[in-house]
Amino acid sequence: MTDEKLAEKMSALFDDELGHTETLKLWKQMESDENLREQWNRYNRTSGLLTRRSGVIPDAGFTARVSAAIASEPTVLAPRAMRQRIVEKVTSTALAASIALAAVVVGQSLVDHASVNGAQLVAEARYAPVPAEAGMATLDPDFQNYLVLHNETAYLAGAQGLMPYARVVSAQSAR
Repeated sequence: MTDEKLAEKMSALFDDELGHTETLKLWKQMESDENLREQWNRYNRTSGLLTRRSGVIPDAGFTARVSAAIASEPTVLAPRAMRQRIVEKVTSTALAASIALAAVVVGQSLVDHASVNGAQLVAEARYAPVPAEAGMATLDPDFQNYLVLHNETAYLAGAQGLMPYARVVSAQSAR
């Protein structure tokens, strides 16, 4: 095939006017012929300049130079990636442990508060034997009922519940 006919076929291929079988034959021929590939690159560069498309079309030896430069680069091991994974694992483990500890503490306090019955504590304190030498005055039954009702309904006012000890009220009567 003459150079002129080949140039016409390449031009037709570039303009999308070449048939399917002819296109396949020409691509096959360009794979083995360096001159045809260079001519194809020149057509592309010329077309890019004429149509003012952005971008630069590299010359034929560009890919070989880039491949050689990459091959000559030293291999760099990245220990930071391993360090980063370790830091992430330690951080996530610490976070999980903190959440578990908070759940145990909150759960335990809820169990402690749920098991405390204010009326029962006051009743137990009410009927507990008082030593005679304590010298405590006896309380007015109405005042004692007030204290029991107060302890039973204190949670409605936003109190956190009874403390794990009994409150003791003493009064001296001047009668």
